[in-house]
Parts: sequence; structure tokens; C-alpha cells
Amino acid sequence: MLISRSEPMPIKYFMLFIGVIRMTPQYSKQAAKYLNSADKPTQQRIREGIEKIPEGDIRPMEGYTDGTCRLRVGKYRIIFVIVGETVVVREIGSRGDIYK
Repeated sequence: MLISRSEPMPIKYFMLFIGVIRMTPQYSKQAAKYLNSADKPTQQRIREGIEKIPEGDIRPMEGYTDGTCRLRVGKYRIIFVIVGETVVVREIGSRGDIYK
């Protein structure tokens, strides 16, 4: 099955690429704003976590059919979707606020 670069990658195919493809991050306006407002050590931890995708504590989000996943970095959660070789970061927030 070939996957178009414009469609989100299903999680089962996403997991096949662990360690094979270097993903390029793309941040939404909300994600960039949250990241820029965080202190420097937090920014660095979050950026390192995003750059290491597809490694890390990643789980598919329930109720989403577009391949949306979440990455856990300490007490922070990063909501993202894979489109081709790009990680589209939709939201970043603390675990208590991100799911509301």
C-alpha cells in the first residue's frame, strides 16, 4: 500500500519507520507560541523530543481517524500528525491542560 505524501500516515505504517526517516518538524501558531513562551531548558527538552520522533513515548489519539498522535516529554504533551516526512505539531501543553 502506497501512502500519499499529502495524507497523514497511519500509526501502523508510522511505526515501521522507526529509526529510518529523519522527520522535519512544522509548528502550528499555537504550538510555536507555547514553545517560545516556555523557559529555555523546557524549550530544549521539547524540541529534542520532537526531533527524535518517531522514537519516544508516542501513542495514537483515540477518536481521531487522521493519524493524530501524542508524544510525552515529562509533564508536557505534544499533539502531532505525520504528513509524508513532516511532523506537523498541532499543540503543545502540560498534561493537565492539553486534552481540554
